Amino acid sequence: MSSTAIQLPGYVSDAEAAELLGYSVVNLRRLRRLGEGPRYIKRGQRVCYRLADLSSWLDEGIVDPRAS
Repeated sequence: MSSTAIQLPGYVSDAEAAELLGYSVVNLRRLRRLGEGPRYIKRGQRVCYRLADLSSWLDEGIVDPRAS
């Protein structure tokens, strides 16, 4: 978010979310457009992510190598 935006605890911008997930901002936006990325919040033109939603989205990809 810009320096004038209010940062709420537990929320990050799309650029910060991309960095945390190891994606480029462009790829994160593509996933969002395709409906394949983590849940997000949109107010006007601004998009942000809850850290809990990023964590949940990552957890959906957990693979247990011991499972058959």
